Amino acid sequence: MAAEPAFDAAQAWERFLAKGDITKAFAAFDVLDKVGYDAVNVDAAQCGRQQQALRKAAQDAPVSIAIRRAAFLCAQAVGDDAGAERELAVLAALSRHALASTGEPGVSKPIRILAPVDAVALLVTGGLRTSYFYYGQLWPKGSLPQFAAAWDPETQTERHYAFDVIDTIYTLDRQNAIHGNVALRNSYALNLVNRWAEAGEVSDLDLAATRAAHEAPDPRGKLAALKPAAQKGGLLSLSTWLTLCDQRPFDGCADDLVEPLLAGAERGEAYPTLLLALIHARGIGVARDEAAAMKLLDRADAIWPSGAVGQYAVYWEMLGTPYPAALQTRLERMQAHGSRMPRRLAIHRKVDEAKAELSADEIAFLADPAENGNGLGFAMLASYYQGRGEAAERRRWLEKAAAAGSARAQEELGWQLFYGEAATRDPERGGRLISEAAQSGRTWAMRHMAEQERLAGRWKSAGMWLFAAVQGDDVDAAFDLIDIFMLDMPEIGTSKDAVATLRSLSDTYDSARARRQLAELALEGVGMPKDPAQAERWLLVDAEKGDHQSQAQLAMGYFYGHFGAIDEAKGQQWIQPALEGKEERAFTGYAGWLYHRKRTPESRAEAVALWNRSIEAGQTAAYNELAWASCTSPYPDVFDAQRGLATVEKMGDPAVLDLPEQDTVAACYAAGGRFAQAIDLQSKAIEQLDVLARANKARFKPMADDFRVRLALYRKGRVYLSRDEDEVAGP
Repeated sequence: MAAEPAFDAAQAWERFLAKGDITKAFAAFDVLDKVGYDAVNVDAAQCGRQQQALRKAAQDAPVSIAIRRAAFLCAQAVGDDAGAERELAVLAALSRHALASTGEPGVSKPIRILAPVDAVALLVTGGLRTSYFYYGQLWPKGSLPQFAAAWDPETQTERHYAFDVIDTIYTLDRQNAIHGNVALRNSYALNLVNRWAEAGEVSDLDLAATRAAHEAPDPRGKLAALKPAAQKGGLLSLSTWLTLCDQRPFDGCADDLVEPLLAGAERGEAYPTLLLALIHARGIGVARDEAAAMKLLDRADAIWPSGAVGQYAVYWEMLGTPYPAALQTRLERMQAHGSRMPRRLAIHRKVDEAKAELSADEIAFLADPAENGNGLGFAMLASYYQGRGEAAERRRWLEKAAAAGSARAQEELGWQLFYGEAATRDPERGGRLISEAAQSGRTWAMRHMAEQERLAGRWKSAGMWLFAAVQGDDVDAAFDLIDIFMLDMPEIGTSKDAVATLRSLSDTYDSARARRQLAELALEGVGMPKDPAQAERWLLVDAEKGDHQSQAQLAMGYFYGHFGAIDEAKGQQWIQPALEGKEERAFTGYAGWLYHRKRTPESRAEAVALWNRSIEAGQTAAYNELAWASCTSPYPDVFDAQRGLATVEKMGDPAVLDLPEQDTVAACYAAGGRFAQAIDLQSKAIEQLDVLARANKARFKPMADDFRVRLALYRKGRVYLSRDEDEVAGP
């Protein structure tokens, strides 16, 4: 009889991810309770009764280390030696595959598992005892690694492993209606963490508390959110608490911080011990004591060789300050004992310096496979060559980094292919890379995906992408999301949600941009009652601090009488410092007022001069303003089709311009007699506007109607001239 073929773990995972049934796979874990499995023991009697259930569980979840371990233990318990040998071979193959798939944290991918129970099963199978768990990030970046610190009784040290279930679940849930949107990954992360937090799992309570602290607007609120989980020993909340009191201290901040760390240190756990060392080194709630810090760090290093000192050094990296001499000595000792981390940190610092010069050995170090389990070394080389202005070398290493899974490289390379020079553009491949980067947590890539969904009229999907980017702390994404809220689509958000989000940005980030937008909405009475006085107060907050954009917006309010009576004196008071600061909105706003409201030959000449000054300062908005006036002005002293055409040529590819800019380009084509081009561009712009109008008719249909008026003129071979009355510069 032929021997049964050896179990191939890699092939099993490949088949399972491609064809596995997510519902059956997770139902399979019910068998663990049925056989009394606790990672070490099973109930022999139940094993005898549940043999068929075990076989079905292994069939439905063939890559689960926990289910395979239960099958092995049950075979042993019922005296099935052949079955135990067979299941042990499968268990060993899965365990080897799992450990071979990872490496040093930070430069390798986490171990893929099907369920959290598989992590414990892997460690116990390897003869280790789990000590504690912790998370290293708030939100998924393709995955949400959970770290396990495991005690090795043979070496008397801790080992730290990273595990991830999110990518596995996402891959299996291929039939989900929103599969392809990062919001699906985030929903798994939120639901799993909340479920385990409700069950009392400290690491999940810890993550939930740290997320809540992240949302709190002030230090005291952050601390209140952190304390309950920190006092249970949650390492993420303890680390965040420590950093809060170090970077944003207030009276009583560090009260009670030492006790939970001391408890962990007394249990012989490395991470709490190294955090305790940081408290003494930084003098957080205790007297600064470098000697005590190093004594604690050495104790942590004995428990977690190299890892503890490395994590301690990462904190100093975050501070951006030189290492203390005693830490530098320990890093050198780590390197002498074979750790790659000290050299990695040193090279990364060097790459960040202006005009860095890496040696051949340093380049080879970053290119080593050991540095590129996730493409980090290749990505650092791409950054290095970018700093040196060597585009070809940068591109070569970006390609390698992207192929190795670096999300940053995928995002950068995707941008080049999607938006870069026409000769090397490949939007299809660029789009795929950007999508991969977005799935891995890169927030600019998420915003790109949102824009593509918006252009296709898939507003809900666009909103989900932006929500995910906001969770990743991308403030620009929050403003993009506000733009969608302003469309008043209840399934996504309304103008009231826009106001609430802007208020939050104003409070949490002290955002002048948010206050400027709040002022606009207060003037319009959108999302809140109309309140010109409050609009003026919001703008004054930042104008008085020297914010030139707020000064320009405030000045225009006085010029146009938005706060009451027109007050040109106050307008001049605020527009002049904004102009001196070369604020783009000051140039364009003031020029627009001079051109459209003053309407004298002198004011029109001054407006053209201001637009040219803005362009000379390297600003882009004035191109559109100058081109629009040059090509549509009813005034002979301003109309200049050739100047308008020369200006729009500098605005770039019309296909990637905003719709008002496309309208301007079409107007200039017509003014220059290029009617076929004007008709083609205006028609395409109208198609996009019609999509937008389906989402918000009140906002976009009038614009589409205006575009159609101009299109009708171009079809008759006529130039569009704007009316000699108050109007916004440009459409």
